[in-house]
Amino acid sequence: MGIGLYIRLSVEESPVFLAAQAKAQQLAASGVKESLPIIEVFRRSPREVLTAMGARFAENISYYIFTIVVVTYLTRNPPDHELPSSFVLNAVLIGAGVHLATIPMWGALSDRLGRKPAFLSELFGTRVRYSGVSVGYRLASIVAGALAPIIAVALYTGFGSGYAVSVYVAASALISILAVATYSETRHRDLAADHAIPTRPGRGSGKDRDDEPAHAG
Repeated sequence: MGIGLYIRLSVEESPVFLAAQAKAQQLAASGVKESLPIIEVFRRSPREVLTAMGARFAENISYYIFTIVVVTYLTRNPPDHELPSSFVLNAVLIGAGVHLATIPMWGALSDRLGRKPAFLSELFGTRVRYSGVSVGYRLASIVAGALAPIIAVALYTGFGSGYAVSVYVAASALISILAVATYSETRHRDLAADHAIPTRPGRGSGKDRDDEPAHAG
């Protein structure tokens, strides 16, 4: 936590954010009243919130299945599955290490091949970006992640087989694929374009919307 805090305090705000902040201050000085970012997110970007949630479904469900359900299933399910805890935990640790090592590779590939909305920050305008990403991220954690162990145990108990849990994980992956595939490409989106900041008192302008359409055609 200390390392993360040090990095966060050492990194300066991006030029895009500073420009949006200055513009917002100018609007406030001219008497324009802006809505709270959280309100703007739900009012103007409901599709983006749902896309952010869907994109994280597979990640959330898989994480809790592999770190909680699988560990218990393989170590406390005699007589078929009663492996040493150290073996299972080491397997999970190796998987996490591979995940960590491949993140930069997938990021580099996304810059070259495209990524749809894999980077949630590209879904929202600068003024509401933090709120939009946080809402999508946390709602997915509640709807998908928090319920994953409960649903997995219910499926295993009801069907008496781990295959039912496998189908559940596969279904979550399908949801994430559909959420990402049905949204427009975000790789070339202008992050400086922010349709959430109005240009006239009391209403926004269509010219403020991102250069690329927010929705898939």
